[in-house]
Amino acid sequence: MKIKFIFIISTLFLVRFVKGQDSTLQLNDIRVLASHNSYKKLPHPKVIRFLTKFKKQLGSSNDPIQLDYGHLTLEKQLNDYAIRGFELDVYYDPKGGLYRKRKLNRFITGQRVKVKDPVMKKPGFKVLHIS
Repeated sequence: MKIKFIFIISTLFLVRFVKGQDSTLQLNDIRVLASHNSYKKLPHPKVIRFLTKFKKQLGSSNDPIQLDYGHLTLEKQLNDYAIRGFELDVYYDPKGGLYRKRKLNRFITGQRVKVKDPVMKKPGFKVLHIS
């Protein structure tokens, strides 16, 4: 069972002093620098090359070039770029091991199918870009 959550974590420190006027906070007074698919890692070039072979079959809305990017770690986004909004795709894995195998990698020579990280064997929530 897949449960998808989108978490938006925002830290706002706002002070507004308006002399003689209502100091109600307006929607356009708030600005948050955020990243989309905040946890996405750069795919291996072999994966992109493999998917590009099927570009016609995938259609223009699923062009593999759209996947060819990655973000810095969340820590670097926070500290170096002042990102304060994150989009994280969280999936529930009740028994563990559900996302341990990268099924696409079965078709790509030299790509590891099983994820080494032991956390992927354990039950719980997983943060993934594509499941």
